[in-house]
Amino acid sequence: MSVYMPRSEDDLPALTWKKSDTNNDKRWFHVKVNMDMKLTPWLAILILLASTAITFSKEVVHGFVGSNGIEPYSIVILIFALAYICISLDESGLLSYVAVHVTSRWGRNGRVLLLCFYALSTIMAVITNNDVVVLCLTPIICIFSDTTGADAEPFLIAMFIAANTASMALFIGNPTNIIVAEANDISFLSYSAWMGLPFLGAAVAGIVVLYLTSLRKIPQTIAIDMTIRPRDMLRKIRQAAIVTLPFGVAMLLVDSAIDIHTSRSTRTLSMIPEPVSVSEPDIQLHEFPAASQLLAPKIRIPTVSAVLRRLPYGIIPFSLGMFIIVESLSQQGWTPRLAWVLKRMCSSPAAAVFIVGAITTLACNVLNNLPMSILFSRALQHPIFAQVDSSSRKGAMFALIIGSNVGANFTLVGSLAGLMFQGIASQKKREIGYFTFMRWCAPVMVAQLATACAILVAELAIVQQ
Repeated sequence: MSVYMPRSEDDLPALTWKKSDTNNDKRWFHVKVNMDMKLTPWLAILILLASTAITFSKEVVHGFVGSNGIEPYSIVILIFALAYICISLDESGLLSYVAVHVTSRWGRNGRVLLLCFYALSTIMAVITNNDVVVLCLTPIICIFSDTTGADAEPFLIAMFIAANTASMALFIGNPTNIIVAEANDISFLSYSAWMGLPFLGAAVAGIVVLYLTSLRKIPQTIAIDMTIRPRDMLRKIRQAAIVTLPFGVAMLLVDSAIDIHTSRSTRTLSMIPEPVSVSEPDIQLHEFPAASQLLAPKIRIPTVSAVLRRLPYGIIPFSLGMFIIVESLSQQGWTPRLAWVLKRMCSSPAAAVFIVGAITTLACNVLNNLPMSILFSRALQHPIFAQVDSSSRKGAMFALIIGSNVGANFTLVGSLAGLMFQGIASQKKREIGYFTFMRWCAPVMVAQLATACAILVAELAIVQQ
């Protein structure tokens, strides 16, 4: 009987059967279960279904389809569309082109380059959103590290922190912003007016703390190979030129068309070589084009296949599982309980801002920031919490937005961007563990949260006067 022998504990699959080392009876086996983020939420859901605590037709379906204008499945589809666009650009060589260009321009001074990556990530996150920044710049930084030999870790952390911080600036910066804003009827201009200063304060606090804590790991000078030209990185110039397509489906069609065109060109060339002789009677295949086409290689789509293999499929079971768990909590009456607790704690606008900011920051690292935003939005809208004064309610609402964005800078499970960040870094041979990530980001997150909340309290005090 063959027994699976992993090279290390990390190589164990989600469920493996191993022969017991301590029991000599061959009839007995013990099960070793390695729980990962994709399996854990669904195991909890199965236990709840088996115990009849929840039902499939109510909690599970509503957790997937959504309610009150919040559609969890559409959020996952949006993230996958963005992921396809960014990974396709990486396959084309455009991101390598940008990496080499940035390195040759500013890469000689490591500390200046750290500030450049932080500023670039901030600007991109304000214009687009945090997921796009993580998907685009993570491979760029890894390629920069490969071409220079510099440690990619501080630059990756700087990019990730900047992306999650700048995502709070505008309404469209993060799906959590949209969830909270739509639930509370906040307009685009009103959102920007309230969150502009907290974003700037958190961004400045983040780069100051990160710069001071990473000085020892950033080389002052970086050796650059000037023989590498940016243009040499472009593998498919036509595909790289199509950068502004709005949806991942459009890029999918483009990749398919390029692959089919390339495959047809190969098939046409296969008809040109010398004729192949066959057994009696003497027949030449070039005399029968149809036969040549039948024997030619089938059309393949290597670019699409390569992109599809790299998509972050792991976020689908994790995110949908957490959405269902949050829906189960709401259906089982935990929303009014949470609203009652928040009401008791939010005795003033300042208390509401700092307490809700701290609680939601921690909660998004337990539930992930998207499901957490749904749960806390419902609690803040509950009639029990509505008994709090208007200034405290407004402070709690914007503190929820701060916590859902800044909280992603604490652990990798705080946001879907963190899961994609870890997956892309792993594909590029850069392993960033949970404790390593927390060691880098925890001091930065605390400074950002305190700064953003303090600015929000000041804004509330000015408006109240």
